[in-house]
Amino acid sequence: MNLKITYHKENDYIYAVITGVVDQEETAILQKKIAQEIKLHPCKRILLDMQQATVNMETYAIYALPKNAINNGLQDLRRAIIYSDNSQNFSFIETVALNQGQLVKVFTDTKKAIDWLLE
Repeated sequence: MNLKITYHKENDYIYAVITGVVDQEETAILQKKIAQEIKLHPCKRILLDMQQATVNMETYAIYALPKNAINNGLQDLRRAIIYSDNSQNFSFIETVALNQGQLVKVFTDTKKAIDWLLE
């Protein structure tokens, strides 16, 4: 997994571009790095660009994502995930997160993701 995180001051959100294979271990690293960025730039909006990423996680690990996010300091956030339309995992990730009280929405269109994030 490769990761680049930037803070967009004008719209107050953190933008993370993730490429490569993302597994359970890589997700924990990703969550911790985003939590560090939030400490530098306190904001409540995260845009995850995963269009060039492949999720390689077992179902049990996907179910644990929301709890792990909270344990890593990622709570009370609005998160938009952009993905390529050839992956079923992202819709499942959205459903799991919503069922556990997290505000997460997945998109295949970057503009729609940003518009929703900034609502």
